[in-house]
Amino acid sequence: MKKCIVCGNKKSKFLYRNIGLLKCSNCSHIFYSDNLCIKKLNKLYGKNYFYGDEFRNYLADKKVWQKNFKLRWQALRKFLDFKKHQRLLKIGCAYGLFLDLVKDNFNEILGIDISSPAVKYVKQKLGFKAIRSNFVPRNFSKKRFDVVCFWDTIEHLKRPDLYLRKVRKSMNKGALLAITTGDIGSLVARIRGKKWRLIHPPTHLHYFSKKTITKLLNKNGFRVIYCRSCGYYRSLHHMIYIILSIRSNKKHWYNYIKNSKLIKGNFYLNLHDIIYVIAKKI
Repeated sequence: MKKCIVCGNKKSKFLYRNIGLLKCSNCSHIFYSDNLCIKKLNKLYGKNYFYGDEFRNYLADKKVWQKNFKLRWQALRKFLDFKKHQRLLKIGCAYGLFLDLVKDNFNEILGIDISSPAVKYVKQKLGFKAIRSNFVPRNFSKKRFDVVCFWDTIEHLKRPDLYLRKVRKSMNKGALLAITTGDIGSLVARIRGKKWRLIHPPTHLHYFSKKTITKLLNKNGFRVIYCRSCGYYRSLHHMIYIILSIRSNKKHWYNYIKNSKLIKGNFYLNLHDIIYVIAKKI
């Protein structure tokens, strides 16, 4: 069995055997059992990830994602000292929409992602520095960051603990780390069980609660200064696509209504099953 990244315990049991989810016998952290290789991960996050697999059309919903990033930024900026926090790193930068939002608030911004089409867009269309790479083995020499963001990213990582250790080493004194991820300890997740909307391995490999994400951060040299549930915006079109094409395998229904004006627009929703954590390097 795999070692728990939160507490180091080697004993775990299947929570949902048919989808390969294990639960640590000590701290109750939940994680995916399969040991995915780099080749499989790169295939998962190819162009189709943002166009057909996990998203209908990522950039078509650009305005909706921007609304979400504005919400995240409004909370984060309250903790920033803009004289000191000048260099930003976004891990899992996707198509750079968050970088574009905050560009005027930092002297330097950098995005990193394993999606080649996404990184190409960030560099060529937005003009920002972006690297197509796995963050952990990447050599940043003496470069240090003041703010590092993982928006809906940490659950996708094979070894979040290694990322956090590397992030800490790459941070200046007093630097901040911001994370959003699903809350498997939430009421909605507990009621829905394995049908909870955020349980979908192998893209989601780790399933944190407020308790386990705090333990993981403390273990890797961070002190949590903010931990709350947060809501999000979604386009109605995107939600219908996910429900019909991805979850229900009824793509023919989606194809029938996809051009309808009835599925346009977006809405705000807070099911209290997303954690927003801000932590400080100690």
